[in-house]
Amino acid sequence: MKLKIIFFILVFQNVFCQEKYHFDNYLTSHVKNYQSGYDDELIEVMNRMDSTLLLVIQIKGDKKIVTLNDLKKEKIFIFNMDFKFKNLKSLKKLDSPVKFNKHNTKKIEDSIGITEVAEFENDTIKNTKIVHLTKFLLSDKTKIYREYFYFFEIKKEFNFEESLKLKLKLNKKFNIEFKEDENLYKILSLKEGKILIDTEFKDYVNEEFDLNFVVDEEATNNLLTLKSKIKHN
Repeated sequence: MKLKIIFFILVFQNVFCQEKYHFDNYLTSHVKNYQSGYDDELIEVMNRMDSTLLLVIQIKGDKKIVTLNDLKKEKIFIFNMDFKFKNLKSLKKLDSPVKFNKHNTKKIEDSIGITEVAEFENDTIKNTKIVHLTKFLLSDKTKIYREYFYFFEIKKEFNFEESLKLKLKLNKKFNIEFKEDENLYKILSLKEGKILIDTEFKDYVNEEFDLNFVVDEEATNNLLTLKSKIKHN
């Protein structure tokens, strides 16, 4: 009898995998990609103590897709979401994701070599700061690889991780000074002189939340096998 119980437990563990993740803040933004036609609301759920975790809720009309990236374990979990997001506690309704293994990918910038130049101006009327960051190829310093415009204003509640890290980088590398409550609220990404991506941050909230879910490994493997067959047929 004991052997049967042990056998059942082992089978259950192999088929179903329990996962648990902790988050403590989320950032809401509106992102428009002029190249792909992407025009969605994004909610990025994060953990200040672990930058390898990121849960992204992509909202386009009534359709919602939730993707959890675990860079440390090289896993991606994708959930269907059929309810309205109110706060992190509402994510308790998420269930039965599909899991994919994430392959390590090296940034293109790391392989081709990039150098950066930055300039800024203060708008004393609107009380904002605009930083223009230009990335050049190391192999040809006259060729612009990418351009970014970063917009900062006095928003004490917008002290999210990306804003803090960017301010630290711009200060350390380009000696651009920021007030303590001066935070990022908009990014324009340009390619070949044209706006590629327009990101505007809408809201930032601190909230503690533990996400627990069970992954059906068998269902995931069946889906991956089916996708592989379709790809090779």
